[in-house]
Amino acid sequence: MWRDTPRFDAVERAALLVGETITLLPEPSIRDRDLLAALAVLSEGAFAAIEWSAILINTYNRPSIASHHPVPGAKRPLSHQQEQP
Repeated sequence: MWRDTPRFDAVERAALLVGETITLLPEPSIRDRDLLAALAVLSEGAFAAIEWSAILINTYNRPSIASHHPVPGAKRPLSHQQEQP
């Protein structure tokens, strides 16, 4: 979705690309292409900070998502709803 809007500048797009790439882990050639494209826009320090931020966020999100724990206020998918009498 972020790719389809003009609301982000080049630096923001590079940061979003890093986050998406680290999260989705595409095949190595695509991953390398995307990370090199982001590195061409970002400083090495900014790239490293964004990359490690994405890694840390995913470190918490993946087990959370896998556990299917309930999120207060969130709608549960039909496949996880228990039938009520």
